[in-house]
Amino acid sequence: MNPAINIKYGSLIQIAQFSSKKGVDMKTFWGTFAAVFFLLFFSQTVWGAPLQPKGGGELQVRPGAQMVPAVSPDLVVSIVSIGTPRAENRNPFTGRIEDASGPADSVPIYVTLPLTVKVKNLGRTAARPLRVSVEAEGGMPPGYLAYNYKVSGSILPSMLYLNESLAPGAERTFSGTLISQQFTLALYRSDAEGVTMRYRVVVDPPFPGHPSIRELSETNNYSSWSMPVNLPRAALAVGSTPVRPDLTVTIGDVILKPGTTRMHGDVTYNKYDIFFRIYNRGTANYRGQGHDEPAWEMSYFAESNRTAYGIRDGWHSIAIGGCIDIAVGGFRLLKVQDADLSSDCTLLRVSVDPENREIELNEGNNTGEKSLLWTLPESRVPMTDVTP
Repeated sequence: MNPAINIKYGSLIQIAQFSSKKGVDMKTFWGTFAAVFFLLFFSQTVWGAPLQPKGGGELQVRPGAQMVPAVSPDLVVSIVSIGTPRAENRNPFTGRIEDASGPADSVPIYVTLPLTVKVKNLGRTAARPLRVSVEAEGGMPPGYLAYNYKVSGSILPSMLYLNESLAPGAERTFSGTLISQQFTLALYRSDAEGVTMRYRVVVDPPFPGHPSIRELSETNNYSSWSMPVNLPRAALAVGSTPVRPDLTVTIGDVILKPGTTRMHGDVTYNKYDIFFRIYNRGTANYRGQGHDEPAWEMSYFAESNRTAYGIRDGWHSIAIGGCIDIAVGGFRLLKVQDADLSSDCTLLRVSVDPENREIELNEGNNTGEKSLLWTLPESRVPMTDVTP
């Protein structure tokens, strides 16, 4: 019976007698009464309120009981598979191979292993968001038992965190990588190499600033512990690469500006728009350089430069400029507008970091050239997808 309604058994008899005197059909009365009584009494299970009887047939909520609707979600999680662990000097967050040329107490080591988990909603409403973290136990040093769980698409790198819903009865499988705290090679060899570990996952774990999902059961959010896993010997990547940018350049299209022909002495000149790309093929981001610290310089070769400008080697600089930062593997598309080129120009050159102010992996690949063996002027359609 709903705690808000306190009906005594004596009162029920009085109601029945009153109904009989008034000529109410007793079958109708008792049928209606039974339905109302069932709904009121059974409502405590609909809302999941833990009730207990009290003297006189009265029901009350236990002190401190939490009202959780029976239509709440209920998440469970399990480990589907766990892979072979690796211990190496490759940063699992960036993919970069860390320098291993220094002493053992300065070489970083990370333990990683593949992990696939399954989350299922046993409840009766959708669960949102989806969060899964990892717990570890075993022989690793204290302070190194906290693992990250890196999953593609996750909001956080430390755990699976998706702002998505899981419908009642639905399940989803996620594959990611367990990542240990960073060791030094010396510490890993002395305290972690060869130890035995076990892992388990937790769905909807406590997370500061983010309320947990109210579930039918809060006692089934942990998976079973995995089978024992032995940590391997540390493996250093051969030829570890220093963390530096590496700039290269490719010249794209040379496009005539119509109506720009002019004469200088006996030499004909026209204006052109010239496109080129600067790439960063290194292991670190390029910080960028401004006009006071040129990032690139463009020049061209022509025999007329020797006579018209008195340049012995025939190379004439026509533009310099800056460049904003370039991420690892990225590029910037740049343009020199209204460049003056003589009709006997046969070769274009762009040099990046011309004053060698940037320390790079390779200082010998900073120049790109383009042959202009055709007779200028010539108009070309720009190729926007130029690749080196």
